[in-house]
Amino acid sequence: MELLGAGRPLRRLARIIAGVLLILGALLALVLVTAVAALHLLDRPWLKQHLVSGVEAATGLQLDYQTTQVAVLSGLRLEGLVVRTPSPFQSVAPELLRVGTLEAQWSPGSLLSGAPLVEQVAVRNVAFTLVADEAGPTSLTGLMGPEAPEPPPVEAPLGASQQVAALLASAPPVGKVEVSDVSLSYVRVRNGEVLERWSLRGLAAAVEAKQDGGWKVFATMGQTGTPLPLELSREGPAIPLALAQLELTLSAEAGASAAHARVDLDVARQTFDPRFTLHTLLHGTASAKFDGEKRHIAIELDRTQLTDSAEVQARLVLPDAADVPPVVTRALADLDLGRLMQQLPAHWRPFSIERGKVHLDAQEITLSALPQLGAQGKLGLDVDIAALQFVQDDLRMALGGGRVSLVATPDPQQGLATRLSFALQGLDVGGPTMLRVPKAHGELKGHQLRPDPSSPIKVAGEAALSGGVDALDIRASGLRATAQRLGFQLQAPLVGEPPFTLKADASVGALQVHTADGREVLKGPVHMDLNASEVFPRLDEPRLGRARARLELDVGTMHASLDATKGTNEVAYTLAVQTPDLVAARPFIPESVAARVPWNHLAVDLASTGRLAALFSSSPRLEHRTELRLQRPGWDDVSASNIAAVMRSQGDAWRHKGELDLRIEGLRVGENDAGSQHQTLTLDLDRRKPSLRLGLTSQAGLKIALDAALAFDRKARALRCDVKGDLPPLGALTPLLAKAQVPAELDSSRLALNVELHGTLRGVLTDIAADGTPSLTPAPLRTASFEGKAVVDARGIRWRQEGRSINLPALHWQVESRAEGPRRIVHSNLTVEKLAVGMGDRRLSFADVTSDTTATLPEKWEADDIELRQFLKVRALEQRPALPYPVQDLEGSFSARRKPNGVIHIPDLQVSNAGTSTQLKVKGRLELGDDRRRLAVRGELEQDLSKLAQPGLIESSGKVTVDFGMASPNLVVFRTLSNVHLQNVNLRLPDSGVAIETLDGHVPLTQNLELTEGQVRLMNDIDVNPYSMLRFADQHPLLSRNGFMSVGSITTPLISIAPLAGNLSINQNMVSLSQLEMGVRGGRVTGQCMLDWQGKYSTLEAHVRATGVKSSRGEPFDGNAAVVISGKDRSVNGRAEILRIGNRHLLDLLDLEDPLHTDPATNRVRYALGLGYPEHVRVSFNHGFGRLSITMGGLARLISIDEIRGIPMGPIVDRLINSLYPPETTP
Repeated sequence: MELLGAGRPLRRLARIIAGVLLILGALLALVLVTAVAALHLLDRPWLKQHLVSGVEAATGLQLDYQTTQVAVLSGLRLEGLVVRTPSPFQSVAPELLRVGTLEAQWSPGSLLSGAPLVEQVAVRNVAFTLVADEAGPTSLTGLMGPEAPEPPPVEAPLGASQQVAALLASAPPVGKVEVSDVSLSYVRVRNGEVLERWSLRGLAAAVEAKQDGGWKVFATMGQTGTPLPLELSREGPAIPLALAQLELTLSAEAGASAAHARVDLDVARQTFDPRFTLHTLLHGTASAKFDGEKRHIAIELDRTQLTDSAEVQARLVLPDAADVPPVVTRALADLDLGRLMQQLPAHWRPFSIERGKVHLDAQEITLSALPQLGAQGKLGLDVDIAALQFVQDDLRMALGGGRVSLVATPDPQQGLATRLSFALQGLDVGGPTMLRVPKAHGELKGHQLRPDPSSPIKVAGEAALSGGVDALDIRASGLRATAQRLGFQLQAPLVGEPPFTLKADASVGALQVHTADGREVLKGPVHMDLNASEVFPRLDEPRLGRARARLELDVGTMHASLDATKGTNEVAYTLAVQTPDLVAARPFIPESVAARVPWNHLAVDLASTGRLAALFSSSPRLEHRTELRLQRPGWDDVSASNIAAVMRSQGDAWRHKGELDLRIEGLRVGENDAGSQHQTLTLDLDRRKPSLRLGLTSQAGLKIALDAALAFDRKARALRCDVKGDLPPLGALTPLLAKAQVPAELDSSRLALNVELHGTLRGVLTDIAADGTPSLTPAPLRTASFEGKAVVDARGIRWRQEGRSINLPALHWQVESRAEGPRRIVHSNLTVEKLAVGMGDRRLSFADVTSDTTATLPEKWEADDIELRQFLKVRALEQRPALPYPVQDLEGSFSARRKPNGVIHIPDLQVSNAGTSTQLKVKGRLELGDDRRRLAVRGELEQDLSKLAQPGLIESSGKVTVDFGMASPNLVVFRTLSNVHLQNVNLRLPDSGVAIETLDGHVPLTQNLELTEGQVRLMNDIDVNPYSMLRFADQHPLLSRNGFMSVGSITTPLISIAPLAGNLSINQNMVSLSQLEMGVRGGRVTGQCMLDWQGKYSTLEAHVRATGVKSSRGEPFDGNAAVVISGKDRSVNGRAEILRIGNRHLLDLLDLEDPLHTDPATNRVRYALGLGYPEHVRVSFNHGFGRLSITMGGLARLISIDEIRGIPMGPIVDRLINSLYPPETTP
């Protein structure tokens, strides 16, 4: 029983374990059944949606597929797999990857054996599209997350040579892979717009793993004789479609110890450019050996053909270690440039060449950061070309032949030995600059070169460059230069560490320079020598390098030298140039200057020393002394024996001080000896304040003095000006002013000026920038104000021009300006002690002339008044020849006020001559608006005639007053109304016997004047208004301007009148005298007359009655006449009646008509007058002819006297006009 009780727990435990195992087995079976069912239902929508969403959440990829078939024991088939392009490139290419069919086959045996697991994989209809933006991102950018840091390796990684062996040591996971119908696309976009699209279609490949003593991988693309056809295309919105059909054959075999590959790529047809003639692109084979023991891969490239013009062959060793550089054990390359150029389109060829070869031979070269040659290493490069042509725009270059050779070998002792040589033949360059070089050669040699990988300048050894040109011919800019025996040498001992030294030498055996017209400007040798020492270069900061250098240059007779020492931030230099003439510089001197300067014997000596500090700061500091000496200088007729100019300056771009000392010895101006001159000019510039001070002093020669200072106050926005200058008479230097384009009419031999200016300018500048650019106020003409004083003293001003002259011995002019609120007041005072003006044979001399002017200017010119006051005084005026009008203590003043509307008011204008008691007073206004130009003036002129009396010449007394008014609507036509008042005027001219006594009257004057082209013309009333032809009384019946005149007596050598009275008025050219009454020769004459004054074409209309007038023979005369005399028509119209006339008087009148006594009718009258007397005479005038009818008394009554007809009046009128106008004054 006890045994039975003991076995029960064991059985219970066994049942529990069996139940648990049964449950686990059932769960495992259920999982397997569920997994198999799920694999068969992957294409069901309810499962597919969960699977796609899970992939997108995990990777960010949006994918889709059509059908999926999975057989657990046989394989997998997937169709229609699509991976969409991530944003933002979905609109350009919706699909990133599309796979038409993916098949994988396996079997239970392969799954159990594991060799290989998957027997075959087939992929068909594959399309991959990559989109790239010019800004950088691509369609794969969003899929590539940040790279995870690599964990530190537990074991040392295998090298590349061992990785291949380790990979093929066991069976690969896939036995065979076939890929067909693959297309690759590349799309380039800019801001979402497609620029171009490249596509490659037709790719297919087969990769198979086989076991032959070890696993090997075989890959093929196409077969020999049946290459794989490929299609390459390019298209775009602005690019036409281009296609290229390629043929590719690729076979590769890779094992654990070696690999071999062969590739052939040809072009069957292409439309990219029909001018391309290439067929073969690449034909070659390559092999690699994996040496795990030596840990490297040996690659050998057999003779490989690139296109039809290049062949390459090389052997290369790639070490597994990343820090060990690869080694080229042998490399050969040949390039046929002539064939390559022929295969390119003409517009793609940079040049054309008939024949060209390039050969490269390299052996044992380590490709490190600084390539190195092995013990048996060698590098050789040979370039040989012939008949090279290059044409671009106006440039044309032709090279007959050339060769470049480079050889580098290990030096027997240490380092490298290099030799680079070149040779050129028949170089011809055409264009604006033409160059011909028949033959040239050069060589660069290096010995024991030991480069340092840490720096390219740390090279030890020796380097030398030399070369030569047999002949050279160059033409440019109208000049031709020919050179013979050109040579250059450069030696640079390399010590590996600074300091370095450098020597360079270049020479030209014979250099000739000619102008286009064949004139020789330079002939001689040229030599240049450069020595550099203590050179400390800085590659990290090249500008901080240090060095010393000396340069010497000899060009013909010119010698120049430059010594420079550069520190880290400063340069010190010494420059010297000497030449006995300017022959070498003649091509650079303009013809206009060369014709005036004696360049062929002008010696120049230039010496300059200086130091430039703080080179790389914003304001470098300069301190230098430069001396320039010229021997035998000249300019036209100005010459000197020696000129020395010494300039010193120091400072930076913000503050600079300078001094120029100029000495001239033996100065001659034309035929004048000007002696020695010594002038000093100083300059002090401060851009921070800013301020400027300029000074000029003279130690010898012309004593010129100038001191000018300008300072700007930014806070007050004011410019302070202080200028003081003194210019004495130039003396012998006077002809220099003519060269400065000073008018020749100005005689400046005695001219002297003294100028002084002190004041502050405000309201114009707001600031002055650091570069000196001023900033102006918005309206500087309005806001400008100057507070200060200017004084000008001038002496010896003389001007002569075409019979006119001005002589001003001394002048003093002072101007003061001040501001009172918005007003600017300018006061000017001009004083002249004596002024002489010559005009032909007349000379005017002014003494003690004073002018005082005050102007008040507002800030707003368009809104406020502008005032001007002027006072002028002349103490005396002397006239030669003397005029009867003396001028003494002449004073004139006026004030003017301009309104904003453009009207100028002149409230008072006064001119007085105390010597003659002449006074003129005028007031009025002038309007100068945009649409109106008007003038209105009223004034009065008074003259005391007693002050005009000159004993023996003129005796006068009384007073004459003229009040006048002038108006103009357009400043072209001027209308004047004047009244002349005569009060007790007495005038006597003793020389001519004319005397007028007790003249009183009032004479109205009306004149219309026209100002055109600078000339004044008297206008007729008909020119102004035809209505004015009517009588004045008809136009203005209630308005009249009557005048009167009365004379006690008028005495002349021909006639005496006493008294005379009448009404006289002058209107334009019309002179009217009415109610005339005068006593003449004991009789009385009354009537009226009107004169239309037109010069010789004037017209006189008269109505006259004479009673008791005695002739010169004492015979009485009574009669009346009404006639019109026309000077234009030379005619008289009207009639006259003679009631009483003496016989002798009538004979005199007949002599006017028939002076030669040839007319019978007139002679009959003469005969009758001998028997009787004239009783009645009637004269009529019509159309230029007169008729005379005479009734005789006494015995003459018995004689029949006919009427005298056809008397021509023209000759009588001509004699009358000629008597009034002498021939020299006839208009």
